[in-house]
Amino acid sequence: ASSNPKDSPTSPASMNNLSVTSKSKSAALSAERLLQEMRNEPTGRLQPDVISYSAVISAYATCLDQPHGLEKANDLLHELEDLAVREHLESSSRGRDARRYETRSIGVGGGR
Repeated sequence: ASSNPKDSPTSPASMNNLSVTSKSKSAALSAERLLQEMRNEPTGRLQPDVISYSAVISAYATCLDQPHGLEKANDLLHELEDLAVREHLESSSRGRDARRYETRSIGVGGGR
C-alpha cells in the first residue's frame, strides 16, 4: 500500500480520473460514492473540496444517463454552494469573535 495520499482511491485525483475516463452512469455513481466516503471519513483528514465536488458534478453532467445526470449535477452544485456559504459564515463569525476578544483584552471600547 502506498503512503502517498494522491494514490488513495478517495483522493481528488482519483475521483477526477474516474469521472474523466468514463461517461457511464456507473462511473458517476462511483465518483459520488467516493465523495460520500470522504464526507464520512472519521478522522476528518480527507474532506471533499471544490475539486472533489467538481469531479462528481462533471461525471454526472457528462454521463449518458440524461436528464438524471444533469439533475444530480445540479443537486451537487447546490450542495457545494450551501457548504461554501456555511463555511464563509463560520469563518466570518470566527473573525468577528477574534476581533471582539482582541479589543476587550487590550481595553478598547470602554471595556470593564
